[in-house]
Amino acid sequence: MNRYLSCICLAVSSMFHLSSEGEIPTNTNTSTTVKMNPIYKEVHAAPDVAGGSLQIVVEATQRNAVADGVLLAHGGNVTGYSLHVEQGIPVFEVTWKKEIFRVAWPEPVKGKMRIVADLGENEMSLSVNGEPKVSSASPGLLRTQPKIGLSVGYDALSNAGSYEVPNPYNGTILSTRIDAGGTPPAVAKVMPRSEIEAGLASHDKALFIKEGWIRDPYIILGPDDYYYLTGTTPNPGEPREQSDPYNTGLGNESIVGWQAQIWRSKDLIDWESLGTPFSLKEGIWFEKRPKRFEEVPEKLWFLWAPEVHWLGDRWALTHTSPSPVRGANLALTEGADLKGPWTHPMGAKIGRRHDPSLFKDGDTWYLLYANTQVVPLNADFSLTTAEPIQIDPSGSRTTPAGETLSVIGHEGATMRKIGDKYVHIGTAWSTDTGRKGSYNLYYCTADKITGPYGPRKFAGRFLGHGTPFQDKQGRWWCTAFYNGNIPPVERKGIETRDLSATAQTINQRGTTIVPLDVKVLEDGEIYIRAKDPAYANPGPDEVQQFAK
Repeated sequence: MNRYLSCICLAVSSMFHLSSEGEIPTNTNTSTTVKMNPIYKEVHAAPDVAGGSLQIVVEATQRNAVADGVLLAHGGNVTGYSLHVEQGIPVFEVTWKKEIFRVAWPEPVKGKMRIVADLGENEMSLSVNGEPKVSSASPGLLRTQPKIGLSVGYDALSNAGSYEVPNPYNGTILSTRIDAGGTPPAVAKVMPRSEIEAGLASHDKALFIKEGWIRDPYIILGPDDYYYLTGTTPNPGEPREQSDPYNTGLGNESIVGWQAQIWRSKDLIDWESLGTPFSLKEGIWFEKRPKRFEEVPEKLWFLWAPEVHWLGDRWALTHTSPSPVRGANLALTEGADLKGPWTHPMGAKIGRRHDPSLFKDGDTWYLLYANTQVVPLNADFSLTTAEPIQIDPSGSRTTPAGETLSVIGHEGATMRKIGDKYVHIGTAWSTDTGRKGSYNLYYCTADKITGPYGPRKFAGRFLGHGTPFQDKQGRWWCTAFYNGNIPPVERKGIETRDLSATAQTINQRGTTIVPLDVKVLEDGEIYIRAKDPAYANPGPDEVQQFAK
């Protein structure tokens, strides 16, 4: 039987309850009311739980022992289940034919908690922070699939437990996981070939070109007239690519592997696998710190954000890794074929540099990393030839938390030269808060690679950690991917939709390319903007104000 695992990270702090008029009064002593947040009406893809066992794992933090609200709910008051908190006490409830079956933890919990709830044929149980479980009689396995989808951080439509909807949780949800018998939710297929061909010709809309779980997709046109694609991927044959299609790629439940998969294509439509030409076992840290690789299980080895760069006579591959060694790799091929054996000219001096990328200016290659530092390299890539320089856009912005920021973003920084300008490209969440809102692409420009740079400008919504690249006709595109805490949301109406509740995207699982309008203006300044209307403008959740 197939299994579906759902990993969702949310931060929920609302403290509202639903009134009979469909409005949400505040919990103050005033009579002020606000309209119900649209997020409370949303439900999402859920596992098939009919006829199978069920386990729910939720990690959350409660500032005090009087927290309340729904952590996760699936279904309603006829059939469903809910994991929620009552005055700090975790409660697991299953509803079957309108009867509620319940098991509760014996005392309130304060601080961080890991809750495991199980439903079996004869027993339902609850355990918190590894303590011995408490249990009660169950209604048996759910014989039919709940008709209402999944809600996290609240109950959207009909109460699956003994509370009134939406009952939002007033603590912080760190992650959720459902392990259920059944089939995973369906994922979208790539566009038909004819539609991709037409879109490549028209250069005016986003194109879903390749299936398969991937983050941080990177495309480059090689010297042999092939497009090369890599990114953060599972290892080949990883079963969770099918059973857990919307894995976030984060935390210990990450689907991310330790091998760099690479594909190539002549036309951006048909992709040939080149296998895994590089892995962590071929990196510098496997050589320098072998004991660490022995100590950490392979399932916790992660290779993030690989890029490949043509050096003129060989290839370079860069990436970062959080485990088993927190470090980067800068590896070179021996010749023109994109495969090992690999050399490591910088050795361990590459260090921890997060999301390393390469950029050539004249005869000099530069290394960019860590949001964002830039440093020149010598001819054989063995040494940096100057001190790193921090490059930031001019000006600053204030986050919802009151923090003042001047950086381009937080990861995935790259550089391009367009006209006479150096274009510094980076990634950030629209809310400037981790995993809330849309994952966007921004840029700033300068006359020198070391700056000073102008103000941060908006390039495209849902394009975070994408690769701007030129096709064989010289037109610009940017890669895009699924990065959300919930399955992809509807494209219709997305331009005016506030996505600030949690990480959300319209991108399907796989690789999407989005056309870019790139212009050199009369004053020499650079204009970059996604051409597809769904990607072209900031959403209402964008905290920075941009000039039209």
